[in-house]
Amino acid sequence: MFSNKENSTSTVGAKNYHHQQQQQQATSSFKAPQRVLKPVNNNNNSNNIPSTASVKPSTTATTTTIATTTTSTAAPSSDKSKEKKRWVIDDFDIGKPLGKEHQLRREIEIQSHLRHPNILRLYGYFYDEKRVFLIIEFAKGGECFKELQKVRRFTEEYAATYSLQIADALRYCHSKHVIHRDIKPENLLIGINGEIKIADFGWSVHAPNSKRSTFCGTLEYLPPEVVQSKDYDQTVDVWSLGILIYEFLYGSSPFNSEKEQDILSKIKDNHYEFPSDVYVSDEAKDLISRLLNSDPYQRISLEETINHPWIKRFAHKYALEPTKLNMPIPSQSMY
Repeated sequence: MFSNKENSTSTVGAKNYHHQQQQQQATSSFKAPQRVLKPVNNNNNSNNIPSTASVKPSTTATTTTIATTTTSTAAPSSDKSKEKKRWVIDDFDIGKPLGKEHQLRREIEIQSHLRHPNILRLYGYFYDEKRVFLIIEFAKGGECFKELQKVRRFTEEYAATYSLQIADALRYCHSKHVIHRDIKPENLLIGINGEIKIADFGWSVHAPNSKRSTFCGTLEYLPPEVVQSKDYDQTVDVWSLGILIYEFLYGSSPFNSEKEQDILSKIKDNHYEFPSDVYVSDEAKDLISRLLNSDPYQRISLEETINHPWIKRFAHKYALEPTKLNMPIPSQSMY
């Protein structure tokens, strides 16, 4: 069904998660200019995250992301191979401001504690007077959104494989009382074996005992309860998964419109259509319809999604075993 493609290794990723091809040989023991590396200690609480006094910007924080991966290739025996790469600030792209400091602190705290093959690892961080540097897992395949733009829409095999992986990752998040609140192609990366990875936890929240009321996320992915300013829970992620699958298969969101008010009205009325000019299986349409239920308590569960006939029919047999997957990115597929 999917053709295998040989993996390669690299070391450094930019804020937009594109790796710098000129860098070679992965290493996790690098030095930052004039600062000591401050890794996240997963056994402690948010006190490990820089305080307001140590992160100079009082309202926003700019990040640079460093992506790392280990390599199975034996190092050459020459003396040069023993020399460690010394990184400088010019080796990295500076990201745009990510928001208020408390939001960045929460993102670091949540993502650094999550362990799932379809969630991008956040290994640690360090900082200087103006920036916070995130050390993350390397995602060789790049951005899911850009792949979708290249091919316009995914085959059902790719869509089902990615959807299964995301559903399993969200199920894990919810078991840890984490609500993502912003699932969309722009927040997904493709890993070294072709697996999807949830990569952005900027709007995520740890909510073990209460519902939420914050109006946040991406407009076309908002569920009716958020649009109507009602309290909500983890089922907002289930709705977003339905929007995501629709966009995977049709190339646009079901509530797409040029006017913001039209989008909100369509969401409130749950008014969308399946375009007749694109063939999509009835099983896929059934799953989308069950995910996009206006009543959050009537939406299909993530467990049921994982076992849905569409997933069973189209998802790669190694979708949940990334080390065996070896799936090319969609634009390089033979489909």
